[in-house]
Amino acid sequence: MSILNRFLILIFALLLPLCAVAQLQSPPKATGWSGTLGAGPVFFPKYVGSKELGVLPLPIAYLSYDDWFYVNLFRTGAYVWGSADKSKGISFALEPHLGFNSGDGPRLAGMATRRSSLAAGPTFDWTGELGALSLGYFYDLNHTSRGGYFDAIYD
Repeated sequence: MSILNRFLILIFALLLPLCAVAQLQSPPKATGWSGTLGAGPVFFPKYVGSKELGVLPLPIAYLSYDDWFYVNLFRTGAYVWGSADKSKGISFALEPHLGFNSGDGPRLAGMATRRSSLAAGPTFDWTGELGALSLGYFYDLNHTSRGGYFDAIYD
């Protein structure tokens, strides 16, 4: 078993006690779609550290379906477990990654072209009085980078 797999098992083993044991309840009423949907230009650096901005016309979506499927600007996922009060959950998510060329800027000179890719993996999401935390491990589905990364977001 690789060090990365051991690390992931340890992280999720440490997070499991944070998850409250789900209590038997009647199934919640279906609420359908909720959230915000729009479109517009999204500005982003052409690459990390770039002073130049790229722009893409994108749908801007923060949607959920019955509190189990969600679409955020750069992440889409589905919850496989959630606490009754929806403050904790484990999901499987997808994220796109934009590529670059060595000619995109001086910091990239001499680097190999990085193609755009799609990454996927499990996440643990927690919302409390101090904010919201999302921890996840994502693996490159296209085998563009032939690797994965650990993701931590705190709002």
